[in-house]
Order: sequence, then structure tokens, then C-alpha cells
Amino acid sequence: MQGEREMLNWIDRVSYSHPYSTSNLLSTCRWFSTHPVSGRLEATRACVRRLERANAQVSSPETRVALSEGQGSVALAEDDPARATELFRQAVAGWASLGRPYDQIRALSNLGYAVMQTGDAVAAQAIFDQARRLVDTLAAELDDSELRGLFLTTPLIQELHTAGS
Repeated sequence: MQGEREMLNWIDRVSYSHPYSTSNLLSTCRWFSTHPVSGRLEATRACVRRLERANAQVSSPETRVALSEGQGSVALAEDDPARATELFRQAVAGWASLGRPYDQIRALSNLGYAVMQTGDAVAAQAIFDQARRLVDTLAAELDDSELRGLFLTTPLIQELHTAGS
């Protein structure tokens, strides 16, 4: 948790937001929304405020999609899985349209957890499977076995191996 708070402090030191820096912020937001830590909801909301700032400054397709995903994380932290599901579906479609597959995988994982919280384990499993297929596609594109290994051991990808089980 210390690292996630340090990430937020680092982001606050910079007055300008770049649309491609939102992935790190979304990972931090996701971590707070899915871990039972003290101050989880406020920390998730703090991440979304930073995403709102980025969207106001840049107003790009990337920042708009990131904001939807971040808002989904807040809804998940607020135990509103129906709203989270809607926002994560928007994020999945947005990342797909932007050609950002790793971000799409993260949004699919978030969507799977939100759908699981609605009680639809079958639909959640299908979403996790979709994310895993996308991981397999990306991994197959990496010719370098060392890079492929690094990709497959990222925390998000490792988490997907057990998601829905």
C-alpha cells in the first residue's frame, strides 16, 4: 500500500497530465478498489480526482476512457457492481477502439470482478476467459522469450490466472 500512496504523491508533484500516464494511475486506482485496506474508498476517489484533472487538461480519447474505468473502480469500492459493470464495459470498448490491449485486459479484469459481485459467476468467467485469450494473443506476438516471460509475470496477468476460480 505504501507504493500506491507514493504513486499518488508523485503524480501530485507534476502539474500537467499526459494521457499515457493514466495506465499507472488506473493500476493504483484498481489496487485500492480491490483490496480491503483502511481508507480504500477515499484513496480510490483520490485516484479518480487525478483522472478528472488529466481529462480536463488533455481531453483526449485516452483520458475519457481512463476516467470511465476509474469511475468504475469507485463504483466497485462503493459496492455498486451494477454501475461498475456499466462503466467497465465502456472502458473495455474504449480501450479496444484505441488499440490499447493491455489497458483492455485490465478493464476486462475489472469488469469480471464487477460482474462476479452481481452474482453472475458464469458471465464473470466468460469475461475472465476473454481477457486470458487477449493475453495469449499478446504473448504470442512477442518473439523474445525473455520479454514474453516478463509480460506473463506482471501482477495483472498473474492475477488473471486465478480470477474467477
